[in-house]
Amino acid sequence: MAVAADALVQYLSSLPPVNLDRLYADSWVCHALLRALPPLARLYVVRLAAAHGSLPKALVDSWPARVREAAKRHEESMQQLHLLRLVHRVPAAGSGQEQLRLHEAFGAAMLDSLGQGPPGLADDASARHGKDKNMVGADELERMGAAKWERLMSRVWKVLLAYTNFRLYAHSSSELRARVLRSFALLSYQLPGLIVGSLTRTSIQHAVDSGVDAAAIVAYLERNAHPLMAAQTPVLPETVVNQIHLWAKERSRMAADRCKLYDAFDSLRRFDEACTYAREIGAHLWSRRFPEERNLHKCSLAVRAEAHGSMKSFLRAAA
Repeated sequence: MAVAADALVQYLSSLPPVNLDRLYADSWVCHALLRALPPLARLYVVRLAAAHGSLPKALVDSWPARVREAAKRHEESMQQLHLLRLVHRVPAAGSGQEQLRLHEAFGAAMLDSLGQGPPGLADDASARHGKDKNMVGADELERMGAAKWERLMSRVWKVLLAYTNFRLYAHSSSELRARVLRSFALLSYQLPGLIVGSLTRTSIQHAVDSGVDAAAIVAYLERNAHPLMAAQTPVLPETVVNQIHLWAKERSRMAADRCKLYDAFDSLRRFDEACTYAREIGAHLWSRRFPEERNLHKCSLAVRAEAHGSMKSFLRAAA
């Protein structure tokens, strides 16, 4: 089976583009080639087909994990897809980003094959076994499928789902929604009707640095949660909420204050008195003391800038 699959791939890779264009319009060929592709290349083909258009090359290159072996397998898969002319580059347009697109005829035939099987299969079965009086018609199957999908969507999609593994799934095609999510989440990919991302330490802290606090992020997730999630108490998993606040607090452990630095003391006793006074008036920010007099020049004291006048008066009186 593996040998036959490799042989098919090698044969198709050797054909000129005009022959491949004709073959790729056939659902049987697409069905066979899809099964013959290595698993990773097959996954990429399905993803590109689901996009119903081109995707930024930078996005496709971000799919593999950031380890050497994954990057190597990604490169090998993309090379094979290019050799088969299944994937081709689209010149950068207004976005300035190079795009990748699945062979249009192959994508259409493949989706058709996956959705209803290779052409003629149903007709052949009917011819062999005869008409079944209980057989459901195509229109009824479509209606039942749509109803089943809606029930599934009502259970799984919301506008927004947040899981305990910090993954986000937004059932939306809105570019505005994607931009909002990108302000505090790391987006993995964006497909028609679906945005997938993750909450990470880096993404949350980037949001905090940009002026978005943890409470605002949690409030947004709760406000846009799926109705089934919104009916729960709490709306979001506690682990997610707590971790968002912890990541945000890491950014508030350090604060900047205007200060005055003193380092020209004539004795350790005078330095200690200045530190004590600064603490008493609530102006002490930082100090560094060395026990030996010979290191006196290394002793430093930082106080709040607004206390400079009081410190000057104290030091002058102590002199």
